[in-house]
Amino acid sequence: MISNPYLASLFDDRIVHGALTGVPVAVRDLAARVAAGTAPGPVFRPTAELEWVPAVISWICLAALVLLPLWMLVLSSNASLKASLQGAGTPTLVLGGLGLVLAFAWVAYYALWINLLAPGHLRRHAAEYYVYLGPEGALRRDGGTVTYVPWTIVAGSDLALGRVATSDGMEPVRSLDLRLDRGGFVTPALVKGYGPGVFFQDWFLFSEDQLREMAGLVERYAGATARSPR
Repeated sequence: MISNPYLASLFDDRIVHGALTGVPVAVRDLAARVAAGTAPGPVFRPTAELEWVPAVISWICLAALVLLPLWMLVLSSNASLKASLQGAGTPTLVLGGLGLVLAFAWVAYYALWINLLAPGHLRRHAAEYYVYLGPEGALRRDGGTVTYVPWTIVAGSDLALGRVATSDGMEPVRSLDLRLDRGGFVTPALVKGYGPGVFFQDWFLFSEDQLREMAGLVERYAGATARSPR
């Protein structure tokens, strides 16, 4: 399933996603009314608490990647390893090095931004992060970026709360996706939260009570749209 709002907008052009200054006028106007407090629907704002379990896991992974080159340097003194590296060929070594760089960038994003700096940033810029659910549609703002989904394309919502059984035991889930009328694999996430097997959770989090209220509003607006003539 494609839940990332940006990727979802690539597969369904009815979803608006982009910089606040570049989206259609109607979406910019809605964001301005939300900022001014004149939009008719409720505004939900995420928490800014640091979740210690995924934070510690991401920091350990980052430390391991930082120490990996040093460990490889120590192992390079081993004659058999040196022979293996020399026989691997330049393309293999280049691809391996590129993979390590990408892995480091991905883990560093979660370790340094999501699980270290983001909570403080969110507290300082609370007005720029929210989910708005009103008669116009669903609007999610992440700083200078917005995602807008009109109710005319929403068939319902998928709310995941609580704990689910996995191969590693019981793991918590907390997310809210929009189910589109075309079905298929595009389910844009209003709240990605976290799910089974995901150590690096999203930082855009809401309480369970907020998510239940959001899901109820989505179902109400989507149901009203489905009943109305088009």
